[in-house]
Amino acid sequence: MRQVLASIDARTETFARLTYFRLLERPGARSDVEIMARGLSFFVMSFQDMLRLNARLISDPELKQLALGQRKDDAGHDLWFLHDIQKLSLEPDLRWLFSKRHEQTRDTSYEIISQILTARSDAARLTVGLALEATGGVYFSRVYRFFSSFGLSDGFQFFSRHHWDAEQSHDLHESQLLEQLLALELAPEVRSQALAAAASTFEAITRMCEDLSSKMLEARARQGFQPSSALEIQQGSA
Repeated sequence: MRQVLASIDARTETFARLTYFRLLERPGARSDVEIMARGLSFFVMSFQDMLRLNARLISDPELKQLALGQRKDDAGHDLWFLHDIQKLSLEPDLRWLFSKRHEQTRDTSYEIISQILTARSDAARLTVGLALEATGGVYFSRVYRFFSSFGLSDGFQFFSRHHWDAEQSHDLHESQLLEQLLALELAPEVRSQALAAAASTFEAITRMCEDLSSKMLEARARQGFQPSSALEIQQGSA
């Protein structure tokens, strides 16, 4: 499992360099908030089922315990999200939740659930959960500052420093189970399955993030909002 965790760490570093996160690290346009909140709705609400199915389908007692821990740590975060988007007057509407505009978010959610349902080993399923945890860490370490820059901090729960603090409190690397995972030996075939699961999860989440950043940049362009020169260079070389 050591090799799988190393792969997740490496992919997390690459993931953090996506345009989406560069946008969240700089002053943004108010339209970004609505695009992000609407664009993440289906994924956030599906996330609880991802964790539920993962925990239910893992049979190995040791790995199941970690999956159950992940589900417990993230329980209720969907309610935090609903609370925040209600404050933003953006409560989900089925017409836009299932509209063409949000196809990629739905596709990403379906892809990850499919990985969980069709995984050939418990290690692969666990890896999906670990990859989701890693991508969430990249996002939540940035988004609360981005929201705060618009004065959207008081009373917020999901898009808040409170959420980031909660994520840090159950960081995998602070878990007592980390040493057990590092010591866990996987057969070559199982290790390959877990590595493939990590790759597929990061790729699916990346597609969703790239879709969101594209929409954010398009809206900014319509408003005449000028991104920083460094971001312009990045976009031009993409």
